[in-house]
Amino acid sequence: MKKNIRKIGMLMIIFSLMACTKEVDVLEPKLAGSYKIKSIITDLPVDLDNDGVANTDMSKEKDRGYCRFDDTFSFNNGNKGIWADGSDICSNALEPSDDYFNYSYDKAKKTISMEIFHKGEKESEFLELTDVFVSYRDGKQALKFSFYDERYTNRIVTYYLESE
Repeated sequence: MKKNIRKIGMLMIIFSLMACTKEVDVLEPKLAGSYKIKSIITDLPVDLDNDGVANTDMSKEKDRGYCRFDDTFSFNNGNKGIWADGSDICSNALEPSDDYFNYSYDKAKKTISMEIFHKGEKESEFLELTDVFVSYRDGKQALKFSFYDERYTNRIVTYYLESE
């Protein structure tokens, strides 16, 4: 009888261990997808709207900072993408413009090299995004990157985006 109880106990332990070793699928974030801007932060305060108040949070800067928050970044698997203006147009833009780009993502170096083709401009712009981080947060894919913006702020700018 003791042998049977011992065998039953051993079988229960074996079955319970087998039940606990089920593999779990882990989703690895991928860059491809469409993202909306959630925040834009500069390393030093800047006054883009000339109201006398410099901010690091670009949502507080009307015009150049604030108007970017409904833009969409779309990265496809073929190393091409679109930076699409939303409906909130910056004052220096005459109409919404979709800028197409080619990109190369180096996951190990955490960089994205971009060649941007601005509508109406003859020459393309090269942009190196650094500190690239792709993750999942609250069931959505998140993307963070930084770059030196010599076009508008002359600051290091960090974008935080979330998948649509």
